[in-house]
Amino acid sequence: NVEPLVPWQDGLHDGPFLALGNVVCTGYHVLIQAHVVNRSFHRAAINLQPEKSEFPHMTLARLETGYAERVANATWWLHPDPATSAKVDMTAVSRRLTEQLRQDAISFRLVPAHVEQDFCRTRYNVTGGEGRDIFRRLQDKVLQACACLGEGFVQLWSQEPAHPHISYEYPDDVQDWDEARSWEDASATQENNEREAVPSCDTQSSISSSLQEVLVRLGRHKLDKLRNISIRHHFSSSILPCLSDGDLEKAGITAIGDQKRVRRLAVELQKQ
Repeated sequence: NVEPLVPWQDGLHDGPFLALGNVVCTGYHVLIQAHVVNRSFHRAAINLQPEKSEFPHMTLARLETGYAERVANATWWLHPDPATSAKVDMTAVSRRLTEQLRQDAISFRLVPAHVEQDFCRTRYNVTGGEGRDIFRRLQDKVLQACACLGEGFVQLWSQEPAHPHISYEYPDDVQDWDEARSWEDASATQENNEREAVPSCDTQSSISSSLQEVLVRLGRHKLDKLRNISIRHHFSSSILPCLSDGDLEKAGITAIGDQKRVRRLAVELQKQ
């Protein structure tokens, strides 16, 4: 059941609480499944889009340098230098962390947490309580498991003073996502005509096409997680090159690695 007032409840009796699930590696990211709930396990409202996520979660870490490789049923994080054999089986790491959560009975109970709703970034921030402490401990264990890759290769998500958070989508985003997806499917079969497919910037339709082009290029730069931010702030191909680091940070793009990738994307747009 969905209870919209869950994030606004206070106190140990009513909540809010976190209901935590498995630790999962999805390519370049390590996540923990998470819901904001009350004592009756009625969850806070959330409207995920399958293009972005299959389940509500908090992101623990990301492989910033190196590459992920799927071998059999396991995801490995590998050092970018072929001369070194450093690699980590992240599927095994995720499984061990999940087993530890279950042994500690964290996966089978309500976890007290301080939660605030961030309407600007459409997410629930976990600002304190046991839920935040568990999140930080899991981050430390992920970093320890990846120590062989070297310092700086794995970036922890939502580092202090930022808050761990569970992102969600507003219902009125659905049309934007559907349009972006249909345009991306069409562009994949007509890549040689991409430039001709983007009209001039003098009309409203050109603004929409320009935004869609940015969304396609985000995927090529492994920045799919920034699609919702781009849609919300109308990052068209003409606007993106004009944004400063401060503008990107205000929009919610705080990771230095992500900002650099956005910069490279903007340079590509300027050259066309």
